[in-house]
Amino acid sequence: MADKYWVNGSGNWNQTTHWSLTSGGSPGAPIPNATDIVHLDANSGIVTITITNGAVCGELDIVGFSGTLGTSAQALSVYGALNIDASFFWNYTGTISLLGAGDYTCNINSGAIINSPIIINGGNTSSYNFNGVINSSKAVTLTSGIITFNDTIQCSSFVSNTSQSVTAYSIVATGVCTLNNGTINVTIPTPYAIACTTLTISNYANFTAN
Repeated sequence: MADKYWVNGSGNWNQTTHWSLTSGGSPGAPIPNATDIVHLDANSGIVTITITNGAVCGELDIVGFSGTLGTSAQALSVYGALNIDASFFWNYTGTISLLGAGDYTCNINSGAIINSPIIINGGNTSSYNFNGVINSSKAVTLTSGIITFNDTIQCSSFVSNTSQSVTAYSIVATGVCTLNNGTINVTIPTPYAIACTTLTISNYANFTAN
């Protein structure tokens, strides 16, 4: 496991000329693997980073970055926490899969707009705890794990297939909200707990609004 920092201008994720072992340091580090902590930070510069085929990392920290995640439909697999602030532009539309099998706390700045589908699928022993509003123009899908959202989820559609427990402050979907399995606990805020065009509860999902 190593810390990997984006440096040296715009480019593609799979180019070693843009990875360093220190913030603002010399390029030439290996591209991130599934255990590395990736940092896009203030020293990365006002650049465009393009996600390429097979992109993976451990934790992903986009904090203080003032550049752009460039247009790409390639998937990004994250095997740890996801920490995002609102200082950069998100043109990336590929799927972000959170696949870590451990316990993770993810901090999302409420002003960040995530233009990518999100899939959480770390396995039944995984636990993801999200702080901050998740504001996605795409779908959020929960496939496995114990998942807690401490603030509102805003997305195009919300699907929960996990057999474990899901706790959410509120869910706002411009499309369909589907709760298929497990225990779903929603804490009722003002003015809504779940807002969507269609709500489907099936496969013995245990839904509770508190």
